[in-house]
Amino acid sequence: MKRIVFSSMLMACLLPGLFSCNSTKETHSTNATLRWTGMLAADGCGYFLDIDGKEYKPSNEEVIPDSFQEQEVQQVQLTYEILEEPQEYTCGMMPTRYSSSIKIIEISPL
Repeated sequence: MKRIVFSSMLMACLLPGLFSCNSTKETHSTNATLRWTGMLAADGCGYFLDIDGKEYKPSNEEVIPDSFQEQEVQQVQLTYEILEEPQEYTCGMMPTRYSSSIKIIEISPL
């Protein structure tokens, strides 16, 4: 009986900690400048976002609608998560580069 009580108390203490790991990702919302530099297949570098003077490479730029490719530079409303690890990318013949990275949650034109 003591084992069951102890096991139950242990689980009650540990389970919230296991699930709280997912909630540490903080989302931010802001206006940003979206830059389209061309398709990777055509020696472009895809998208970059400028937020408060800092450049970021979206880790999931496939979620950006194709309609954003109509202008090279535009202002957007952005909800995002900052990722801890820099993103590695290559463009055309340039050597591998690294950039601060974000995950886009939502993006819309201003």
